Amino acid sequence: MGIEDKIFKLQQQKARLVRKEQALKALERKQETKRFINLGKLLASYGLDQMEEKCLAGALQEVRELSQEQDTLSRWRDKAKLSTENTQKEIPLIVKFATPPSKETAAFLKENNLKWNPFRHEWQGYALLPKITSALKESGAEIVTCDS
Repeated sequence: MGIEDKIFKLQQQKARLVRKEQALKALERKQETKRFINLGKLLASYGLDQMEEKCLAGALQEVRELSQEQDTLSRWRDKAKLSTENTQKEIPLIVKFATPPSKETAAFLKENNLKWNPFRHEWQGYALLPKITSALKESGAEIVTCDS
């Protein structure tokens, strides 16, 4: 094996390493982008996406200052744990009416992801049961939960 062959092999190894490095950088960028998206979703889930940017920046700066205290961090973790345990999940529902519902009621059902099934004459979809139940308690609607 001559010197030229060795040089050629080293160039191939170098090219492979460059490709691997580029792939790792691309993966790193994707993970960073995914983290930013998740942070944005978190802000939106607590209604902070509507806040003025300067106010949000000030609030986050205060959060950073408070996060230096260990007891604050553990209190926040406990609070988040309770919050996620109490979060309601959307479940499959069927809503039936003896008489056609008002336009306002139909609009409310549509806003909450329920769709009208003209064949079965009922509203179907995934929604929060407590929200639907409390809104329709006066209407005489029959609400059926479906096992998924």
